Amino acid sequence: MKFKPLYTLSGGGTASANPYACKASQTIAVGDIVSMDVNGQVSKCTKSDSTAPMWASGANWVVGVAASSVTDAAANDQILVWDDPNQVYLATSVAATQTKVGATSDIANTTQVLDLAGSGSDALTVVDLWSNRSADGANTQVLCKITHSKHIFSAGEGA
Repeated sequence: MKFKPLYTLSGGGTASANPYACKASQTIAVGDIVSMDVNGQVSKCTKSDSTAPMWASGANWVVGVAASSVTDAAANDQILVWDDPNQVYLATSVAATQTKVGATSDIANTTQVLDLAGSGSDALTVVDLWSNRSADGANTQVLCKITHSKHIFSAGEGA
């Protein structure tokens, strides 16, 4: 699982998953970050989905992490998504070090890991480092959450 829910910042365990309609021809695995388009359909999130401010017209909003999967979805097939904006996930990161705690991160398009060496989308925020770190910082596990201004529930709030 790419992004594994651990707990919520508001207290307690994993938030519940809620159903969303999929965009046609989507293949989404459990643990993939998903975004919603202006038609209210979700798809696997890419770096470009989360680059524009979420309140910008036509932007795709980051919804959360897939709690179920679909393969070659038909339009409006249902998928469950952990969508609590306070949900903290365990994820793999590139270039994570202690100085990156509190930093924002890109989503690597093909692998859906945190790309702390990248810039632009700032879709994820590092909450803390986790164990299993390698000496060079590659493939470090981190705790992260969706950056508030990039989450669908903050749409329309401005900065």
